[in-house]
Amino acid sequence: MTVEANLSGEDDDFNKEPEVKKKILNRKARIKERYGEAADEFSLEELGYAETMEEGIVTTGRKCTDPFCCGIFTIFLFMMFLITSYSIQHGNVKKFLAPMDGAARFCGVSPGYEDFPFLYLRNLDNIEPVRIFLTGVCVKECPTVGDLHTQCMSIHDGDLGVLRNRDYCVPDEGDGQSASYDTKDKFNWCIPPNEATAMTKEAKNALSIAWAELQNNKLG
Repeated sequence: MTVEANLSGEDDDFNKEPEVKKKILNRKARIKERYGEAADEFSLEELGYAETMEEGIVTTGRKCTDPFCCGIFTIFLFMMFLITSYSIQHGNVKKFLAPMDGAARFCGVSPGYEDFPFLYLRNLDNIEPVRIFLTGVCVKECPTVGDLHTQCMSIHDGDLGVLRNRDYCVPDEGDGQSASYDTKDKFNWCIPPNEATAMTKEAKNALSIAWAELQNNKLG
């Protein structure tokens, strides 16, 4: 069985399907260009594969050609399983998903913060958009403009981790402080909904830039 025989017009699909014929001709040309006259002399019979071929594929006598690397890979998978199991049992998986406030405390996870799982960004008027996240505070519920009962944990030295009320969590606009805005929970982040009207265009742009910076791992 030669390559010439395999690529001949005797095959029904070859005669019936123009696309198949075109692909086979292209393949034949590539083989000819790469191997030259040796391609015409190639024979599966001489290599002992003729009886083990089925539709052009060797179906018998196949085996692992690199058992050493296969063993190393098996050990790697086993060790990865052990490390993952240990991490789940002795670590805190919630930290992978929990947002972090401006004082590097994990909302809903750090001691004393268990009842404050959401992150609210207090000020969107920073000159450096990425520093917006340094104003983030952990809150019990995502605040809205009309909500007067917002509670959060302080991020400033002196009263770090102290329970604070609306005036601190959602400051009034002015002196470099952005206006308050409606938010809703999205994976424990207090994000402005699409229908938010109290948020200025500048604040929306600043938040978009800051969010892009965070996704590009430029924070910190």
